[in-house]
Amino acid sequence: MEQLSALLSIQDNEDIFLKFELAAHDLINNWVVQRKDKQYQILELEFFLRSEKLNHLDPFIDGHPVQLTFGRWMLLMSGVELTIGEKNRYASVRLRSVRDVSNGKLINGTQRVFKELFEDAGNALAPDNYTHIRRVSKEGAETIIAVPRVGVNFTEFSDNLEERMKYLLRPYRFVSMSVVDFTDKYVALLYLDKIGGNSGLVNSENTIFKKYLKAFDLGYSMRNLDVVWEERSKSLRIARLMGYMNRHSELIVPELSSADVTAAEVSKIL
Repeated sequence: MEQLSALLSIQDNEDIFLKFELAAHDLINNWVVQRKDKQYQILELEFFLRSEKLNHLDPFIDGHPVQLTFGRWMLLMSGVELTIGEKNRYASVRLRSVRDVSNGKLINGTQRVFKELFEDAGNALAPDNYTHIRRVSKEGAETIIAVPRVGVNFTEFSDNLEERMKYLLRPYRFVSMSVVDFTDKYVALLYLDKIGGNSGLVNSENTIFKKYLKAFDLGYSMRNLDVVWEERSKSLRIARLMGYMNRHSELIVPELSSADVTAAEVSKIL
Protein backbone atom coordinates (compact mmCIF):
# COMPACT_ATOMS: atom_id res chain seq x y z
CA MET A 1 0.00 0.00 0.00
CA GLU A 2 2.74 2.49 0.94
CA GLN A 3 4.78 1.76 -2.21
CA LEU A 4 1.78 2.25 -4.46
CA SER A 5 0.71 5.38 -2.64
CA ALA A 6 4.20 6.89 -2.97
CA LEU A 7 4.22 6.02 -6.66
CA LEU A 8 0.80 7.45 -7.54
CA SER A 9 0.04 10.19 -5.01
CA ILE A 10 0.47 13.68 -6.47
CA GLN A 11 1.91 16.49 -4.38
CA ASP A 12 1.17 20.19 -4.71
CA ASN A 13 3.24 21.95 -7.41
CA GLU A 14 4.39 18.59 -8.81
CA ASP A 15 4.87 18.23 -12.58
CA ILE A 16 1.80 16.13 -13.36
CA PHE A 17 2.92 14.76 -16.72
CA LEU A 18 6.33 13.78 -15.32
CA LYS A 19 4.58 12.10 -12.38
CA PHE A 20 2.35 10.16 -14.76
CA GLU A 21 5.27 9.16 -16.97
CA LEU A 22 7.43 7.91 -14.09
CA ALA A 23 4.47 6.09 -12.56
CA ALA A 24 3.59 4.46 -15.90
CA HIS A 25 7.14 3.15 -16.37
CA ASP A 26 7.09 1.69 -12.85
CA LEU A 27 3.63 0.14 -13.22
CA ILE A 28 4.44 -1.45 -16.57
CA ASN A 29 7.87 -2.73 -15.56
CA ASN A 30 7.47 -3.57 -11.88
CA TRP A 31 3.84 -4.33 -11.08
CA VAL A 32 1.35 -7.03 -12.02
CA VAL A 33 -2.33 -7.66 -11.49
CA GLN A 34 -2.73 -10.93 -9.57
CA ARG A 35 -5.92 -12.92 -10.17
CA LYS A 36 -5.88 -16.01 -8.00
CA ASP A 37 -2.83 -17.95 -9.21
CA LYS A 38 -2.32 -15.97 -12.45
CA GLN A 39 -0.32 -12.79 -13.02
CA TYR A 40 -0.92 -10.13 -15.68
CA GLN A 41 1.67 -7.56 -16.73
CA ILE A 42 0.24 -4.11 -17.39
CA LEU A 43 1.21 -2.96 -20.89
CA GLU A 44 -1.03 0.01 -21.62
CA LEU A 45 -2.76 2.48 -19.34
CA GLU A 46 -4.28 5.95 -19.23
CA PHE A 47 -4.35 8.55 -16.45
CA PHE A 48 -7.29 10.77 -15.51
CA LEU A 49 -7.16 13.59 -12.96
CA ARG A 50 -9.46 16.44 -12.01
CA SER A 51 -8.38 18.73 -9.18
CA GLU A 52 -9.08 22.41 -8.62
CA LYS A 53 -6.26 22.59 -6.07
CA LEU A 54 -3.76 21.33 -8.66
CA ASN A 55 -5.37 23.51 -11.37
CA HIS A 56 -5.83 20.40 -13.49
CA LEU A 57 -9.46 20.34 -14.61
CA ASP A 58 -9.49 17.34 -16.93
CA PRO A 59 -13.09 17.10 -18.20
CA PHE A 60 -12.71 13.52 -19.41
CA ILE A 61 -12.83 11.82 -16.02
CA ASP A 62 -16.20 10.42 -14.93
CA GLY A 63 -16.25 12.25 -11.59
CA HIS A 64 -17.64 9.25 -9.73
CA PRO A 65 -17.29 9.37 -5.91
CA VAL A 66 -15.17 6.21 -6.01
CA GLN A 67 -12.55 8.22 -7.93
CA LEU A 68 -12.10 10.30 -4.77
CA THR A 69 -10.57 7.24 -3.07
CA PHE A 70 -7.24 5.43 -3.40
CA GLY A 71 -6.75 1.77 -4.27
CA ARG A 72 -10.19 0.65 -5.42
CA TRP A 73 -11.17 -1.16 -8.56
CA MET A 74 -13.78 0.80 -10.50
CA LEU A 75 -15.71 -1.17 -13.11
CA LEU A 76 -17.14 0.88 -15.97
CA MET A 77 -18.81 0.32 -19.32
CA SER A 78 -15.51 1.57 -20.75
CA GLY A 79 -13.41 -0.99 -18.82
CA VAL A 80 -11.64 -1.14 -15.47
CA GLU A 81 -9.82 1.58 -13.54
CA LEU A 82 -7.62 1.64 -10.45
CA THR A 83 -8.61 4.70 -8.40
CA ILE A 84 -5.78 6.95 -7.18
CA GLY A 85 -7.80 9.87 -5.85
CA GLU A 86 -8.31 11.47 -2.48
CA LYS A 87 -10.62 14.05 -0.91
CA ASN A 88 -11.50 16.76 -3.47
CA ARG A 89 -9.34 15.07 -6.14
CA TYR A 90 -10.79 12.72 -8.75
CA ALA A 91 -8.09 10.45 -10.21
CA SER A 92 -7.78 7.00 -11.77
CA VAL A 93 -5.67 4.77 -14.00
CA ARG A 94 -7.51 2.92 -16.79
CA LEU A 95 -6.06 -0.41 -17.90
CA ARG A 96 -6.11 -0.88 -21.67
CA SER A 97 -3.80 -3.86 -22.30
CA VAL A 98 -2.31 -6.63 -20.16
CA ARG A 99 -0.30 -9.79 -20.82
CA ASP A 100 -0.82 -13.17 -19.16
CA VAL A 101 2.64 -13.85 -17.70
CA SER A 102 2.14 -17.63 -17.74
CA ASN A 103 1.61 -18.01 -21.49
CA GLY A 104 2.40 -14.60 -23.03
CA LYS A 105 -1.17 -14.08 -24.25
CA LEU A 106 -1.92 -10.41 -24.96
CA ILE A 107 -5.29 -9.11 -23.83
CA ASN A 108 -5.74 -5.86 -25.74
CA GLY A 109 -8.64 -3.46 -25.25
CA THR A 110 -10.53 -2.20 -22.23
CA GLN A 111 -13.48 -4.58 -22.52
CA ARG A 112 -11.24 -7.63 -23.02
CA VAL A 113 -9.14 -6.62 -20.00
CA PHE A 114 -12.31 -6.25 -17.93
CA LYS A 115 -13.52 -9.71 -18.96
CA GLU A 116 -10.13 -11.34 -18.31
CA LEU A 117 -9.45 -9.85 -14.89
CA PHE A 118 -12.81 -9.62 -13.17
CA GLU A 119 -15.60 -11.88 -12.20
CA ASP A 120 -16.06 -9.69 -9.14
CA ALA A 121 -14.47 -6.53 -7.75
CA GLY A 122 -12.96 -5.48 -4.45
CA ASN A 123 -10.03 -3.87 -2.72
CA ALA A 124 -7.17 -3.60 -5.21
CA LEU A 125 -4.58 -3.68 -2.43
CA ALA A 126 -5.72 -6.67 -0.36
CA PRO A 127 -3.60 -9.79 -1.08
CA ASP A 128 -6.45 -12.09 -0.08
CA ASN A 129 -8.79 -10.54 -2.61
CA TYR A 130 -9.59 -12.35 -5.84
CA THR A 131 -7.92 -9.68 -8.00
CA HIS A 132 -5.30 -7.27 -6.67
CA ILE A 133 -2.19 -5.37 -7.77
CA ARG A 134 1.27 -6.19 -6.46
CA ARG A 135 4.90 -5.26 -7.03
CA VAL A 136 7.26 -7.89 -8.48
CA SER A 137 10.91 -8.20 -9.52
CA LYS A 138 11.50 -8.44 -13.27
CA GLU A 139 14.44 -8.26 -15.61
CA GLY A 140 14.62 -5.88 -18.56
CA ALA A 141 12.43 -2.89 -19.31
CA GLU A 142 9.72 -2.09 -21.83
CA THR A 143 10.02 0.73 -24.36
CA ILE A 144 7.06 2.98 -23.56
CA ILE A 145 5.54 5.87 -25.49
CA ALA A 146 3.30 8.64 -24.15
CA VAL A 147 0.46 9.54 -26.53
CA PRO A 148 -3.11 10.95 -26.41
CA ARG A 149 -5.87 8.98 -24.73
CA VAL A 150 -8.47 6.99 -26.65
CA GLY A 151 -12.21 7.52 -26.98
CA VAL A 152 -12.48 10.78 -25.06
CA ASN A 153 -15.94 12.30 -25.41
CA PHE A 154 -15.31 15.12 -27.85
CA THR A 155 -17.80 16.09 -30.54
CA GLU A 156 -19.02 19.24 -32.16
CA PHE A 157 -21.95 19.11 -29.73
CA SER A 158 -19.85 18.93 -26.54
CA ASP A 159 -20.19 21.56 -23.87
CA ASN A 160 -17.14 23.18 -22.26
CA LEU A 161 -15.40 23.13 -25.65
CA GLU A 162 -12.46 25.27 -24.58
CA GLU A 163 -11.75 23.07 -21.56
CA ARG A 164 -12.03 19.89 -23.61
CA MET A 165 -9.66 21.22 -26.25
CA LYS A 166 -7.12 21.98 -23.53
CA TYR A 167 -6.98 18.35 -22.40
CA LEU A 168 -7.90 16.50 -25.60
CA LEU A 169 -4.37 15.71 -26.78
CA ARG A 170 -2.50 15.50 -23.50
CA PRO A 171 -0.27 12.40 -23.67
CA TYR A 172 -1.68 10.66 -20.62
CA ARG A 173 -1.80 7.26 -22.34
CA PHE A 174 1.29 5.11 -21.92
CA VAL A 175 1.82 2.12 -24.21
CA SER A 176 4.52 -0.53 -24.29
CA MET A 177 5.87 -0.96 -27.81
CA SER A 178 5.41 -4.70 -27.32
CA VAL A 179 1.65 -4.12 -27.84
CA VAL A 180 1.78 -4.39 -31.61
CA ASP A 181 -1.80 -3.58 -32.56
CA PHE A 182 -2.89 -1.00 -30.00
CA THR A 183 -5.98 1.15 -30.54
CA ASP A 184 -5.54 4.28 -32.68
CA LYS A 185 -1.85 3.55 -33.25
CA TYR A 186 -1.74 5.81 -36.31
CA VAL A 187 -3.07 8.73 -34.24
CA ALA A 188 -0.37 7.95 -31.67
CA LEU A 189 2.36 7.84 -34.31
CA LEU A 190 1.08 11.06 -35.90
CA TYR A 191 1.36 12.69 -32.47
CA LEU A 192 4.95 11.52 -32.07
CA ASP A 193 5.79 12.64 -35.60
CA LYS A 194 4.09 16.04 -35.72
CA ILE A 195 3.83 17.18 -32.12
CA GLY A 196 6.87 15.44 -30.75
CA GLY A 197 9.09 16.40 -33.64
CA ASN A 198 10.06 12.79 -34.32
CA SER A 199 9.74 12.99 -38.11
CA GLY A 200 11.21 9.96 -39.78
CA LEU A 201 9.91 7.45 -37.24
CA VAL A 202 7.21 6.41 -39.69
CA ASN A 203 7.72 5.79 -43.39
CA SER A 204 5.80 8.65 -44.99
CA GLU A 205 4.98 6.35 -47.91
CA ASN A 206 3.02 4.01 -45.66
CA THR A 207 -0.41 3.94 -47.32
CA ILE A 208 -2.47 4.30 -44.15
CA PHE A 209 -0.17 6.80 -42.45
CA LYS A 210 -0.34 9.03 -45.55
CA LYS A 211 -4.08 9.44 -44.88
CA TYR A 212 -3.33 10.70 -41.39
CA LEU A 213 -0.66 13.09 -42.65
CA LYS A 214 -3.13 14.44 -45.19
CA ALA A 215 -5.81 14.86 -42.51
CA PHE A 216 -3.30 16.66 -40.26
CA ASP A 217 -2.28 19.03 -43.05
CA LEU A 218 -5.95 19.75 -43.84
CA GLY A 219 -6.60 20.55 -40.20
CA TYR A 220 -3.54 22.78 -40.07
CA SER A 221 -4.87 24.83 -42.98
CA MET A 222 -8.35 25.33 -41.46
CA ARG A 223 -9.48 28.72 -40.22
CA ASN A 224 -12.16 27.19 -37.98
CA LEU A 225 -13.33 23.76 -36.83
CA ASP A 226 -16.18 23.31 -39.31
CA VAL A 227 -14.17 21.05 -41.65
CA VAL A 228 -13.33 18.68 -38.78
CA TRP A 229 -16.91 17.43 -38.45
CA GLU A 230 -17.11 16.59 -42.16
CA GLU A 231 -14.76 13.63 -41.56
CA ARG A 232 -16.70 10.45 -40.70
CA SER A 233 -13.73 8.48 -39.40
CA LYS A 234 -13.23 9.33 -35.71
CA SER A 235 -9.49 8.66 -35.94
CA LEU A 236 -9.00 10.87 -39.00
CA ARG A 237 -11.16 13.50 -37.33
CA ILE A 238 -8.69 13.53 -34.43
CA ALA A 239 -5.87 13.84 -36.97
CA ARG A 240 -7.57 16.94 -38.43
CA LEU A 241 -8.04 18.32 -34.93
CA MET A 242 -4.38 17.70 -34.20
CA GLY A 243 -3.41 19.76 -37.24
CA TYR A 244 -5.79 22.57 -36.30
CA MET A 245 -4.56 22.60 -32.71
CA ASN A 246 -0.93 22.52 -33.82
CA ARG A 247 -1.58 25.63 -35.94
CA HIS A 248 -3.05 27.26 -32.83
CA SER A 249 -0.18 26.13 -30.62
CA GLU A 250 -1.73 27.45 -27.42
CA LEU A 251 -4.24 24.57 -27.65
CA ILE A 252 -1.57 21.87 -27.34
CA VAL A 253 0.34 21.34 -24.13
CA PRO A 254 3.94 20.45 -25.12
CA GLU A 255 4.32 17.37 -22.92
CA LEU A 256 6.30 14.65 -24.65
CA SER A 257 7.59 11.22 -23.79
CA SER A 258 11.23 10.81 -22.92
CA ALA A 259 11.25 7.35 -24.51
CA ASP A 260 13.90 6.82 -27.17
CA VAL A 261 11.76 5.13 -29.81
CA THR A 262 13.40 4.01 -33.05
CA ALA A 263 12.06 3.71 -36.58
CA ALA A 264 12.82 -0.03 -36.41
CA GLU A 265 10.55 -0.42 -33.36
CA VAL A 266 7.80 1.54 -35.07
CA SER A 267 8.03 -0.58 -38.22
CA LYS A 268 7.21 -3.69 -36.16
CA ILE A 269 3.75 -2.39 -35.28
CA LEU A 270 2.78 -1.32 -38.82
